[in-house]
Amino acid sequence: PTTTGSVQQKLILRQMAIDTWTLKEQLGLASAVLRSGDQNWVSVSRQMKPFSEDGRPQDWFSQKNCAQQYNLLLSKVEGNTPRRKRGEKAVESETPGEAIVKKLTTERIKELRKVIETETAELVQLEEECKLLSDENISEEKLQEIEAAIEKEEQEEAEKKAAHEKWLS
Repeated sequence: PTTTGSVQQKLILRQMAIDTWTLKEQLGLASAVLRSGDQNWVSVSRQMKPFSEDGRPQDWFSQKNCAQQYNLLLSKVEGNTPRRKRGEKAVESETPGEAIVKKLTTERIKELRKVIETETAELVQLEEECKLLSDENISEEKLQEIEAAIEKEEQEEAEKKAAHEKWLS
């Protein structure tokens, strides 16, 4: 049995879906549209499956959602593109679709560089902790400190997962 509250929550979730696509998903969408055109939403929707993040609803990349998200991307780029006057030739040959892909690619590269930086820092920390743990002279205090940090991290992960599960239901 569906309650009115859950129907309203699903409607709100559908409205939020447009604005909450990840950069990776947006770039995948823009690239798919560049390949298939902005009239072939069946093909675009199919091409989006590899870009799905964990926990996405099955209809996240529906034809309608893809079209809405792409229109949102287009509205952002078209607002920044100067309009030509009638009869005036285009100075540059970049289409709005190409401009979107170019912009999102640059942003995604920056995002991935940050991920690499963060993961490198985590790796260095883990290597230092491994070194400490293999040291026979490690103090009990230091062991408890490391254990507390691990427990805190596990608790934060569990809370994030629970919040995400609550958001999905």
